[in-house]
Amino acid sequence: MNRLQQNRRKSGFIIFHLIVGFLIVLAPTSGFAESLNSLAEGADAIVISIPVQVTSYWEGKIIKTRALLKIEQVVSGRITDKEIPVIYEGGVVGSIGLKISHGVHLPSGQKNILFLSDKGNHYAVLDQINGVFFIHDSPLGEVVVPAGESLLSPGVSIKALKREPTAGEGIPLRTFISRIRTIRRNKP
Repeated sequence: MNRLQQNRRKSGFIIFHLIVGFLIVLAPTSGFAESLNSLAEGADAIVISIPVQVTSYWEGKIIKTRALLKIEQVVSGRITDKEIPVIYEGGVVGSIGLKISHGVHLPSGQKNILFLSDKGNHYAVLDQINGVFFIHDSPLGEVVVPAGESLLSPGVSIKALKREPTAGEGIPLRTFISRIRTIRRNKP
């Protein structure tokens, strides 16, 4: 194999890896952006809240949880109450617990952003766990992390909305809210 063939082979190898790398970076972006678009467009309200009281109970053969949320900020929607109830499946009553694999879990005191569906006398989280984002403090300020990936270690790294965040990373809160408001431009 002469030098020209070796260079072509190297160039092809490099181009192939650049294309694969580019596709890997783009794929999660579109998935995360699409799910965020879907959540933002489908929600009746989007709030920053803190669960102040979480109570589980039996409803028939299912355990449900009622979380009373203190509203810190209405990002979008028409909520005027200072506190609202959110009901979801799962929880613990006595020594019996029910955990839904992709279900909502709102720990008392954990600041969050919720995409909500109005059910009349209460709210439900839109799209189960996908509609819950936890807000954590980091050295650079508050960051938003999907609830399904909320196991943060100390030393949170901040990432922009260029790709889907993974455990230990987060999106700056202001960036996240700005993105939601851009998506909901024509909604209150």
